[in-house]
Amino acid sequence: MKKRALLLGMMLTLAVTSVGCGKKEADANITEPIYEESSEEAVVGDVVDNEEEEDLPDGKVRNELTGELIDESLANQRPIAVMVDNESIALPHYGLTQADVVYEMMNSTENGRITRFMAMSTISIVAAISDNNAIGKNLGLLWHMPADMKRFKDLTTGHAVIMGRKTFESLPKGGLPNRKNVVLTTMPEAGFINCFACESMHDALDICEKEENIFIIGGSLVYRQGLGIADKMYLTRIHGEFPDADAFFPVVNWDLWEEVERQEFPADEKNPYPYTFLTYVRKK
Repeated sequence: MKKRALLLGMMLTLAVTSVGCGKKEADANITEPIYEESSEEAVVGDVVDNEEEEDLPDGKVRNELTGELIDESLANQRPIAVMVDNESIALPHYGLTQADVVYEMMNSTENGRITRFMAMSTISIVAAISDNNAIGKNLGLLWHMPADMKRFKDLTTGHAVIMGRKTFESLPKGGLPNRKNVVLTTMPEAGFINCFACESMHDALDICEKEENIFIIGGSLVYRQGLGIADKMYLTRIHGEFPDADAFFPVVNWDLWEEVERQEFPADEKNPYPYTFLTYVRKK
């Protein structure tokens, strides 16, 4: 009896010992990760680019939104977009057909996946220019052309207009009625009645981000900035020379623009100079 008990105890001890050895043997097959301290400090912002760099023409970059080649000067210009709901309370829509690009997206909320449209705003330049590219003198116009003034009003009413401080000061009644007036100035705190004021074109576009149409209306420096971002130009060519002018429209690279409309008119009782209405769009 004692022998049996002793034998049973020895068997139990052997079994426990075998299990323990098996566990250690299994653990020996598990490789723990090894962490080594790098001898070099990590550099924030280091990125390994495995993609081959595309060989692009001089002065060109690829637009990240469209994939098309554009001038380097346009690379940092952000697109202007407006999101439009397609719910019944937002109908009817206006202006989608006038947008250069319209994206259609589905909403995944519980309202039945209502469609939403994102329409790119159109930025346009509006200017009256003489045959020698003059646009003004002493903060004023060089001519009185009611036909051009009517065209300007028809184009811009109900939309946003961006102008420089001197252009604003030349307006007889301040901000233009029935338009969102945005003034570019180094002193936005000075106060401009019925106007928004900011220091940069980027800020001006932010102010106008919900506008369907944005018009850049001068003066020379603002036109120069606008040429890099505008989609259209509405120009009135006043057929005359004005050698005493002190403000001029900037030089245009016409290779980037396509004339899509032209209307020629003779001088008449109200308009002392012959003139031409011209519309240009940026080439795609």
